Amino acid sequence: EGQLSLSTRLSRWFPEYGFARSVRIRHLLQHSSGIADYFKHPDYPRLVYLRPRHHWTTTEILGLVQKKLLFAPGSGWSYSNTNYLFLGLIAERVTGHDLATELGVRFFAPLGLVHTYFQADAPSPAGAAHGYMKTKTGWAGLADGTDYRPNTSTATVAWAAGSMVSSAHDMATWTAALYGGQVLTSSSLALMT
Repeated sequence: EGQLSLSTRLSRWFPEYGFARSVRIRHLLQHSSGIADYFKHPDYPRLVYLRPRHHWTTTEILGLVQKKLLFAPGSGWSYSNTNYLFLGLIAERVTGHDLATELGVRFFAPLGLVHTYFQADAPSPAGAAHGYMKTKTGWAGLADGTDYRPNTSTATVAWAAGSMVSSAHDMATWTAALYGGQVLTSSSLALMT
């Protein structure tokens, strides 16, 4: 749609971050931005796991973004959920719509993904599978009594980095569409892979 390119700088939308001038969309997509993963913030376990019913806002999530880069953008690789956070926020700013709406209009509805949900704005339908976490003594249930999966805090803090839930059928449909040319052009798919 011509709104941005792989070389567009993050500073176009986030000039307040010192590193944003040297980070490009390409770096975010390739996990070569050098931006630390906000899931690894030292306070993450306390803020997320000890408050299972807390509903995170994107402003609060941005508060977990560490200012110091792990390496110069483009000079290394490190998986970072923060990259997806920024990509989701960019999508909202470019389109003028919330991410849930954009995902629904651009992907869920056209591909018939009727059992796929973006939980940042609303929980999954009742009856979705519960989540568990391995602990030193066994498995611990993560449910908080709501329909968010695994719970409100972990679902909403993940936001664009993993707040979606889906069925196996919808995941298979998505994969076939992604690699079958229904989501990306062949040149974009080649760049992705």
